[in-house]
Amino acid sequence: SFPTRRSSDLPKSSVAFKSVKLKGKTVHANATVKPKPTAAGGTVKLLVLKAKNGAKAQFNQKAKATLKKGKTKVSLKSKLNGVGRYVVELKYQSKGSGTSYTTTRSVTIKSS
Repeated sequence: SFPTRRSSDLPKSSVAFKSVKLKGKTVHANATVKPKPTAAGGTVKLLVLKAKNGAKAQFNQKAKATLKKGKTKVSLKSKLNGVGRYVVELKYQSKGSGTSYTTTRSVTIKSS
């Protein structure tokens, strides 16, 4: 008895991680978007959540990139503060195609 999803309900665009790497305290995220943007101005945002307190869990924007027409690859990086486990996600917004998200990835900064 679940409502069925029509293809019109699904986002017309998608974003997917190619890689997520941690160098020191800086997270590097490489991704691709589909389909190729037909107009400039689509944005990809790097969202980060510090996974220590579930009661105040909230993704915060750490970096943003604007896509040019026809470009599908994007690279974002951001410095993370403090030791701990972080959950990383990308949000892609394009004109006329709605909003889409990646699956989450996690990185851990260990104490030195």
